[in-house]
Formats: sequence, C-alpha cells, structure tokens
Amino acid sequence: MDGLDLTKDIDAVLVVFNHPFYSTDVAFNTLKPEEYIICLIHTRSPFYPPPQGGGGNSILLHNARNCQVGIFAYLFPGTRNRCLTGFPIPYTLETYLQWWFMEAQPDLSRFDITGRYVLVTGAARRIGRLLALTAAEAGADIVLHYSSSEEEAEKTAAEIQGLGRQVYLVRANLANPEEAASVVPKAARQGSLAALINNASIFEPLTLAETTYDAWQRHLDINLTAPFLLSQAFARCLPAGEKGRIINLLDWRALRPGSDHFPYTISKAALASMTRSLAAALAPDIVVNGLALGAVLPPSQEKTNPDLLKFVPARRWAQLDELRAAFLFLLTGPEYITGEILHLDGGRHLI
Repeated sequence: MDGLDLTKDIDAVLVVFNHPFYSTDVAFNTLKPEEYIICLIHTRSPFYPPPQGGGGNSILLHNARNCQVGIFAYLFPGTRNRCLTGFPIPYTLETYLQWWFMEAQPDLSRFDITGRYVLVTGAARRIGRLLALTAAEAGADIVLHYSSSEEEAEKTAAEIQGLGRQVYLVRANLANPEEAASVVPKAARQGSLAALINNASIFEPLTLAETTYDAWQRHLDINLTAPFLLSQAFARCLPAGEKGRIINLLDWRALRPGSDHFPYTISKAALASMTRSLAAALAPDIVVNGLALGAVLPPSQEKTNPDLLKFVPARRWAQLDELRAAFLFLLTGPEYITGEILHLDGGRHLI
C-alpha cells in the first residue's frame, strides 16, 4: 500500500485462528481465510509487551484485547466486523491498515481544545474579543476576562453563547497583583483549562521625556507582571498529565524597539524574553509562544499615522482572517513549536 512500510510501521503481522475458546487443538491449515484473526503487533502500544502468564496464542490474544483501538481486527464472515471496543473496521487487511494509519491514530500535529476552557484576558473588545470568538468557533469554552468594559464583555459573552459554547466572565484589575493572580484559579474551577491567552495590555503614546514613574509602572504591571502571575498560576492549576498552551500577544516593536511608545515598547520587549523563558521552564507539558502584531487594528486612543503603511513591506493592513489563522495555528498547532514568536506584521519588523 502506498506510503506504508510494514517493516517499519508494523512490528509484526500475526495471523492466528478464530475459535470460540481459542483452542490450540484446531489445525491452522484447516481454517478458511474468513476465520482468521489478524493481529497487528505494534510495540509502540502502551500495552506491549503482553502480560505475563498464559501460553502461546492466549498471550497474544489477551494482549490484543487490551491494546489501543486499531491494533487488531476480527474477520467474521457475514457479520459487521468490529474491533472489540466497538469501532467499525474495514473488511480487508489493506483497507484496515489504511484506516489505522490514516484515521485511528491520534493527530499529534493538533492540540484539541474541544470542550476545554480557553482563558483570554482583555477579551471584551477589539483583538481580545476576536481571539475569544475564534477559540469558541474552534470548539473551546471561554473564560472571558475584562476590567472595566462590562457592557462589551456581556455582549461578547452572548456572541460566544450563540456559538453553542460555555462562557464564564471574570472581572479583575490586572494592575493589582492579587486580582491578577486570582483569575486563573477562578477559571480552573469551571472545568479543564486548556490555554491562557495573555492579550490584555495598555498602549500609551509616550516618549522617554513624557514617561512618568507611574506611567512606567502601569505598563509593567499590566503588560508584564500580570502575564507572569497568570502564567505561573496556569502552570500550577494544570492537572498532572494534561497539556496546555500559553500565547502572549506581542508587538513588532518588541524585537525592534524604538523611541516611540517608550514604556509600552519596553514592557513588550520584556514579555518577549519571558515568552522564551516560560517555554523552557514549562516544557514539556505547556507550550508557550508569542504572536507579534503590526498594523491589525488602528489604535483606539490616538490618531492613525498616515505614513504607517510606508514602513510595511506588505503595503496594507492585516486582514482579520489572517489574525484568526495565525492565532489558531499557535493555539492548536504542533506542540513541537515552543518558544517562538510569530510575526503578523506584513514584514514591519524587518524595516
């Protein structure tokens, strides 16, 4: 069969007989092909080698009964063929093997968030709202954090419920370390928490000369300290044996800092460094990546620079579908990607 090498993918293909009592008294050469049992001995199964005790075929059959779905198949003439767990299987060895390799094995390239909670900070409006809705559309339930935008948070929650997903609202001032640290434990009490999206931030157009101590501390508290406290709490609340994801929302300025938006840029540059440190500290159970944005949405508190796109090689604003796709890639994509910062900025960080 194309793409399948039995010498590498299956350790052995054992054909034994089908008898009500698995009796070794039945001569193998007297059996008809439709009476055979096909056992695919796959040593990467968590149940291999077979249990101790018994002899000959009984060990293999006992092992087969306890192996993961797809290791073996009964071929009964005139009946619906099934694995012992109740999953239907094809009639021929060739199609069975194809089913096993193409459908029965878990998709290790995808992190399943279906029915688990995704916590998004600052999710009442703008990009946070978009990320929360995107995760809900992908099958996740949502913990929607907000600070002061209660009316907008309730509207976003209604949209999520309209998608058939559960939503839990958490109000907290992330500038307050005690309130920030309480968000994840509250979220974890709702159910299995799959991911933390550190989206909430402040973005004030301050130069070095204009930056007061209070403004400096305010940016660090919300843009850096809160993600630290939330990430620490997320790691503590994740049950043993479960996998999780953390995505930190960054900015192209984080890796090419300039003199504008001074405290914001410094706080995001620090968050980029923390993203990589968290990836190392929380592996292998938690994957941590960053999503660095460019011209996605115009700032809400300042006028848009008319020359903004002059410095963007793509010469345009991002499309929101591009943001959704990039976010979903980091949220549900391969777990072997960690400590990375994905730029969605049209190449702005290159100029």
